[in-house]
Order: sequence, then C-alpha cells, then structure tokens
Amino acid sequence: MFSSSSSFNNAVRLCAKQLEATFAATTSMGNGWHQLANETNDYIRQSFEMGRTLAEELLGAKNFEEAARLHADFAKSASREFLMQITKVENFCLELSKEIFKLTAALVIGVSSRNASGVPAE
Repeated sequence: MFSSSSSFNNAVRLCAKQLEATFAATTSMGNGWHQLANETNDYIRQSFEMGRTLAEELLGAKNFEEAARLHADFAKSASREFLMQITKVENFCLELSKEIFKLTAALVIGVSSRNASGVPAE
C-alpha cells in the first residue's frame, strides 16, 4: 500500500501521535469528571449537614418567631452556598473544556499539517 518504508514509518508516527493526543484528551476528561463528582459529593454532604442542623434548631425553637428566623437564616445561607457551588462548577467546566479543546486542537493541527502520505506539508 505504501510506496516506501519511509512513508510507512511516517504514517506509523502520525498514528502514534494521534493516539497519544486522543489518550491525553480522554484522560483529562475522565479526571475532570472525577473531580466534579468529588466536588458535588462534598456539596451534598455539606448541604445535608446544614439541613440536619436546621432540623435540630427548629426542634429547640421556643416560639414561632424564633422558628421563622431560623428558617429564614437557613434559606439565605443555603441559597448563598448553592450559588457559590454553581459558580464553582461553572468555572470548573469552563477550565475542563479549555483543556480538552487545547488537546483536541493540537491533534487536529498535527493531522492537518501532514499530507496524505504522512509526510509533513511544506
């Protein structure tokens, strides 16, 4: 199929570089999803703890006004924590997307800079 061993060697090197870039992008994406899952798990644990604390405080409330104040404080705190979590996840996903794009762009640039025989384009 190839006219010379040089062309074959160039094609093999090109395929190896493509596989390395694909593996790097896949690994980066997998690690990113793992970090996101850990972050979400931490937020869920913290949110559950806040809810448990609120329940305990409400059981100890002496009147309706105190219970309403506790609930209002909880709502403010929970919404603030939720917005911070959303911002964290948004920033994390943005950084992960940039990283994957860089790796994918490097792969595409590497492929497009070679002609059909695997020899660098001039």
